[in-house]
Amino acid sequence: MTLEDLQRAVRARPFMPFRLLLTNGESLEVRHPELCVPGARSAMIGLILSTQTQPIYDVATIVDLLHIVRLEPIQHAAPSNGTA
Repeated sequence: MTLEDLQRAVRARPFMPFRLLLTNGESLEVRHPELCVPGARSAMIGLILSTQTQPIYDVATIVDLLHIVRLEPIQHAAPSNGTA
């Protein structure tokens, strides 16, 4: 992935949460723009491990941009209307 592609996703307004798919088969979710800091060759991704809704990370990881295979939007589940 290029730096410009990642910056475009982080700066999009309105922000749309996305998932980064990596070369090792793992994926990382970016649910807030504040939790992804793109750099020249890598990106720092803040991971929220708890159920909090604030953009405060529990753990951070650094991913080389060369290991990001693709970026895909995170689909939000439709609100439940109480019927099954």
